Amino acid sequence: MKRCPVCGGQEFGVTAHVTQDWVVDKYGSFVSCRDECVETIHVPDDDDVWDCMGCGFSTAGKHFNVKEDSPKVDNTKKYVVVCCAVHDAEVLSCDLFLDKVSASEFLKKDAMETYETSLEDDPDATIQGHYEEEAFVTSCDGELVWIWQILPVTDPEAAK
Repeated sequence: MKRCPVCGGQEFGVTAHVTQDWVVDKYGSFVSCRDECVETIHVPDDDDVWDCMGCGFSTAGKHFNVKEDSPKVDNTKKYVVVCCAVHDAEVLSCDLFLDKVSASEFLKKDAMETYETSLEDDPDATIQGHYEEEAFVTSCDGELVWIWQILPVTDPEAAK
């Protein structure tokens, strides 16, 4: 089951790959479509980008996964901490918090754990940032970069 970690939405825009039967001209150029979909070649999966239709939040589908019996997102939460592995171009986590202090504490703890782990492979790794808003962990050669940022959650209804 999928649910948006920002607004709790459960409708998403995703890309599927389908085949169609076409009418073509004598050069093989498209004239019209005989049917919308003959078969689906690829259904959206956890590695594809999913867009929440409620708030527009976009990330890999795996970041929307929740257990069937997990509680619905509490829309009173006000901050999300996003962690990205820049070197893999991947969002690693999105965590919601009621207040900025809790979000900052989580950001600092998560960044410090990543920094300490990276020191095992690279004793010259660095950590920097203002833990109230962001943090960066970088390997000495700059090949590995993690970024954390605290973002305020906006009410999608208020934006309309």
